[in-house]
Amino acid sequence: MIFVFLSSCLNQKVENVNNVFLRFNGAKDDFYMKYGLHHVLFQDSLIELIIYKFESSKPKLFCGSIRPVMWEISVYANSEKKNNRIFSIISNTDDRVSLMRGNTCYDNQELVDLIIKLMKVDEIRAFDGPMTQADYLNILATQVEH
Repeated sequence: MIFVFLSSCLNQKVENVNNVFLRFNGAKDDFYMKYGLHHVLFQDSLIELIIYKFESSKPKLFCGSIRPVMWEISVYANSEKKNNRIFSIISNTDDRVSLMRGNTCYDNQELVDLIIKLMKVDEIRAFDGPMTQADYLNILATQVEH
């Protein structure tokens, strides 16, 4: 179990993080009908890495347009008492990807790349037709983590 403090725009804290929950919602084009997909991470070192990378992210002055949204990944830290959204990664139809918490954008391409890899966004894109959670679990089961 990990003991972590997260400072958010609301100054909330998360204690005793049990897992990190990733939720993918697709909206358009190759991601149409691919939503409500989730992946739960329990590995302590991975949870620590995600939280550390976000906490070390620097706010950006300008985010650019996130509309229209192509897909979004919401990242939550779950403890026994609370589920807090840590941040979201949003891709628009111009393939511009933004790391956000609330209305603030952050700059951390390593974190964005890590979450996209963990969520297997390329595999979701390549899946033909609508995708269910069962289809997504099959992708997670057949893909080898590097």
